[in-house]
Amino acid sequence: MRQLIPLDGEWNFRAIRGTGGPAEARSPHPARVPGTVHTDLLANGLIPDPFFRDAETEVQWIENLDWEYQRTFDRPDFGPVPATVLLVFEGVDTVGEVFLNGRRVGHVENMFIRHSFDVRKALGPGRNILRVVLRSPKRFAMEEERKHGRMFAELDSYRVHIRKAQYSFGWDWGPRLATSGIWRGVHLLVSNAPFIENAQLLTKRVAGERTSLRFILDLHRTGRSKPEGLTVRLSMNDGVSEIERRFPCDRRVDESFTLRGVHPWWPHDLGEPKLHTVTTALLGEGDELVDLRTWRTGFRSVKLDQTPDRFGRRFCLNVNGTRVFARGADWIPADSFLPRVTAEKYHELVHAAKEAGMNMLRVWGGGVYEDESFYTACDEEGILVWQDFMFACASYPHHRAMAKSVEKEAVQNVQRLSNHPSVALFCGNNESEWIWRMKTGRPVDEMPGTPLFKRILPHVVRTHAPGVPYWRSSPFGGDDPNSGREGNHHEWNVWSNFRSFREYETVEARFVTEFGFQAPPAIHTVREFTSPEDRDLQSRIMRHHNKQIEGTERLFRFLAGEVRLAHRVEDVILQMQLVQAEAIRTGVLHWRSAKWRTAGTLYWQLNDCCPVTSWSAIDFSGRPKALYYYSRRFYRPVKVVIRRIRGGVGLVSINDTREDIPVALRVVKQTLAGRVIEEGREAFILKGGGLRRSAGIPVTDEEAHDVFFRATLTRQDSGELLDDDDRILVPWLDLGMGGPQVSGSAANDEDGATITLRSHGYTPGVCLEAEERLGELTDNFFTLYPGEERVVHFARRLSSDGIVVRFPLFAGHMDDGLEQSLGLMMSIPLMR
Repeated sequence: MRQLIPLDGEWNFRAIRGTGGPAEARSPHPARVPGTVHTDLLANGLIPDPFFRDAETEVQWIENLDWEYQRTFDRPDFGPVPATVLLVFEGVDTVGEVFLNGRRVGHVENMFIRHSFDVRKALGPGRNILRVVLRSPKRFAMEEERKHGRMFAELDSYRVHIRKAQYSFGWDWGPRLATSGIWRGVHLLVSNAPFIENAQLLTKRVAGERTSLRFILDLHRTGRSKPEGLTVRLSMNDGVSEIERRFPCDRRVDESFTLRGVHPWWPHDLGEPKLHTVTTALLGEGDELVDLRTWRTGFRSVKLDQTPDRFGRRFCLNVNGTRVFARGADWIPADSFLPRVTAEKYHELVHAAKEAGMNMLRVWGGGVYEDESFYTACDEEGILVWQDFMFACASYPHHRAMAKSVEKEAVQNVQRLSNHPSVALFCGNNESEWIWRMKTGRPVDEMPGTPLFKRILPHVVRTHAPGVPYWRSSPFGGDDPNSGREGNHHEWNVWSNFRSFREYETVEARFVTEFGFQAPPAIHTVREFTSPEDRDLQSRIMRHHNKQIEGTERLFRFLAGEVRLAHRVEDVILQMQLVQAEAIRTGVLHWRSAKWRTAGTLYWQLNDCCPVTSWSAIDFSGRPKALYYYSRRFYRPVKVVIRRIRGGVGLVSINDTREDIPVALRVVKQTLAGRVIEEGREAFILKGGGLRRSAGIPVTDEEAHDVFFRATLTRQDSGELLDDDDRILVPWLDLGMGGPQVSGSAANDEDGATITLRSHGYTPGVCLEAEERLGELTDNFFTLYPGEERVVHFARRLSSDGIVVRFPLFAGHMDDGLEQSLGLMMSIPLMR
């Protein structure tokens, strides 16, 4: 069998060419692989933390230098030189040369490619010296631009000439930290026998009890290996039963077969995301084990429905023959320094998405093809993945060398990702055609890079993942790349053009893959990257941590139209988070209530790569913003939406599950003090995958300032509360709210603490100040209804001080002087 000898761990590194930085950087220092130059410099005390204050500006010299990584290792004891000895780099960032014992053994020029180099002749006895010389990514890209011509691109145009994560050159939510390094693992692969180079088990069709599969296996053969007598044994185990197939093998297996009674994989809201352990054994004479490959996968079919209809043309994913309404968010890299992202962090974020009711994440095209841990978490949690190829907001060169590199990149990553049932769609790029059309007015097929997105990438997907749809760009659709009648849509008119977020309710789209609204991170996160004097949202440091042009100005512009501005920075941050959450809620509920005219909403964005004011729902330190808690409510699979209609409100009940549910709907119009003015009730069967519109309640413009509407949806058979939501028809600013009248208690228990709150009036935006991380509070940023009780559980025990409750939406309503305005909070002592 093949032997893998890891070469990760301790290396040395140093700067070797270029100007800037401390002289000490030119001397060898310890390094970690996988890693980056930035993290190695930081670990050696040669740079400040780029995330603290404005230290990012002090480390820009790094991208202008060439760097050398070096380590020694002893030749493994494998006797005579084997037939195959490969030096394998899973990922190198980005351009450079590889030397073994002074002999050049390979060239690297694409961050997204696995590189394998034959080192049989270079490998020496005893001690070996492995050296990787990395070129300045900026200088290389600029040289390529001079050679091949300037492309149209947002931000620095030269970035498109290097196959590197585009966000590392800076984005409107992230710093400019153009990394270099060996960012994924390194090993020697040693073998005297053939070994499995690629193995895929693809779903062709799921139809009732029958599942049609296609098994592909490619062998790497050595010069000494015999071509005869090899067999592949394929076994699949779901934890209950095992299925086995055998196939003769020379260099390749490509066989299709059908199974009965196999449990399919489903998105978590439609069924169980069932996974099977797949083992591929390469056997020689007498069933001698030659090589082995094991992975987990699920069986599901995916189709993209683009049938013409009365609104234009559908854009809807079907999984196992069932239509899916996609509820989710866009995913960006979870750190500016990718090797720092652990499997635990991937799982924590993906699990948080599931807990927020999401069934899809879109891996954005300016980052990376993510680590296996991310896709494994999506498989396990039942989260679909819209996978962009790594191109964003630019036209790209497609000369022969670039096309060849991109094709290799695509083949490797499509083969790898095809074994993950969560991967439901491959997309050519992010916003390239849309921006080209907006800026030039010319047809999208005239855009440089078109052969990549129209020919090479779809061909790779058809060949290596034929059961997964390919889509050219996001957004893309017809003559208008950002059409509302066909294809998918990015909705940025609200945020970019300073428009009221209520204008989301005028936008018609078939599938929304981006729309966003900013808010700062939690105050506890702010304290981690600032000094005390910086903690003002208009300070130079806080403005540095908002990468959007006029980002801070936009925040205050939108805030001023919704609430009376608070005085304390803690309250202003909470107010901004609540406005962000309300904005995204407005868009999501509008498009969900147009279900099947619209077949998905993915908001921008789930996560952050650094501590920053951005569009995220979860900040860099893992603290949920108000938007996260709102998501857990507006993305419930069974939902009732209160819609503003002429003369009042109407109701839409939505069921995104496959079950027909007997429900009871109740809607009330109440004064802010709690008096019921009008009530309506209805009982019906809410069909699986369907929606139902119901008559609402009238309201005049005059009373809209003094009332709220509340709707509940419960199961008739069990009384289970499926959804509970409310709506006001004017901004919080114009609502006739007095001060909050809230009482509460807190007590520790075996599992943490329980907080109970009661209110005498309509009290929106209640915030428990718990410095919580993901999953620690069962709810937050919620509305207290008149005369009702809300119980929240906290995963940690409280100190004797209890817990603080803030009412940020009331923080600007006080008229009795600054002290009351500054102190609008409540401390709940711990019960003894």
